[in-house]
Amino acid sequence: MIFFDNRAASPDPQTSDVWCDDYRTNVHHTLKQKRLTFAHLENFLSCSNPENRFERRSRWIEMTPDGRWRAFDREELLARDKASLDLSGFEMRP
Repeated sequence: MIFFDNRAASPDPQTSDVWCDDYRTNVHHTLKQKRLTFAHLENFLSCSNPENRFERRSRWIEMTPDGRWRAFDREELLARDKASLDLSGFEMRP
């Protein structure tokens, strides 16, 4: 899932980092037996810190690679083929 703020168009970039919660890794849901619920998204809401997004902190570091909340530099993403947001296999950074 990707969420964007609804802002007016600007010639200048409005973000330097793209934050991602890698929810898909080792998580399986089905439409009937294991539905996605609000409780599954509570960690995302906590990490995203919507009250003050400037105080967000990455939960991934080399010593704890299981942390799924990470930032990606906008320039790194734009340099990818067709500015792809497919982050599988992408070098993560703290």
